[in-house]
Amino acid sequence: MTSGTGTCTLAANWAADTNYTSATASQSTTATKIAATVSFTGAPASSAYQSTFTVASTTNATTKAAIAASGACSITGNTVTMTSGTGTCGLTASWAADANYTSATAGQSATAVKLGSTTVIASNTPNPSSAGQAVAVGFNVTGSGSPTGTVTVNASTGETCSGPHSAGAGSCSLTFSTTGSRTLTATYGGDANFTGSASAAVAQSVSGAAAVSLSPTSLTFSRQNVNTTSAPKTVTLSNTGNAPLTVNSITFTGANANSFALTSASTCPLSGGTVAAAGNCTIVVTFTPTSKGGKTAAVSVADNASGSPQQVSLSGTGH
Repeated sequence: MTSGTGTCTLAANWAADTNYTSATASQSTTATKIAATVSFTGAPASSAYQSTFTVASTTNATTKAAIAASGACSITGNTVTMTSGTGTCGLTASWAADANYTSATAGQSATAVKLGSTTVIASNTPNPSSAGQAVAVGFNVTGSGSPTGTVTVNASTGETCSGPHSAGAGSCSLTFSTTGSRTLTATYGGDANFTGSASAAVAQSVSGAAAVSLSPTSLTFSRQNVNTTSAPKTVTLSNTGNAPLTVNSITFTGANANSFALTSASTCPLSGGTVAAAGNCTIVVTFTPTSKGGKTAAVSVADNASGSPQQVSLSGTGH
């Protein structure tokens, strides 16, 4: 049989001679296809994201079976690449029926496995920080590839923040209302291709915060002859916080700032000095108008406390 399709017809012929007439006889046989068989080897029970493996198929037909991939993998030639860390890689070797062989298929599968990841806290700045001050926590997530998703940072004192990471790096911000030491831990939740991971704990110290109170919050000078100096007026600066107050500068601002001045009787530091927690100092101001009319300005205190710079409004009249 030269084909698996159609009919094979056999004919016997006797030609007439001097004694016999001619005669014929025939028989027919219907052709049937050979049952194709396909075997398939090479797929492991499980395979990690981004890994590769080689598969092979054989058939009793005249050409190779075609191999197709679905799910968590792709195939080029006989090389399978895992394209996901989640799900199943399905592989099917198929022989399509032709004139001589029936169709046949064989399949294998491999369970996808996620790759590991590593999470670290790269920075926590500033450290130490002050109560009420934002601390920027930087984190890195690494793996054999590019993990995606969100990292959550937890403090041992209960504060938490979270943020995405790009190219493995990201950050979020924490603010602590209480003083003392605590630890910070970053946790990556994982994605379809990478397992989650947690960082080692890092220490964060939080000190007290300074706070400024100015009393009074405004000074009004009586009418003052031009180019003469008034009697001094005093503002008390109190550090009501629980950490030292650093005074960076005390300056005059506003339209008529040059009509007002500090006197040597002032006890507040002018540049980089400190006022102890629960301590106070004085700012002593005089008024010297250089022309007639109303004058306004402000004394401005720049420091390390929340709300800096703090100001006291000033007014007076030149006469």
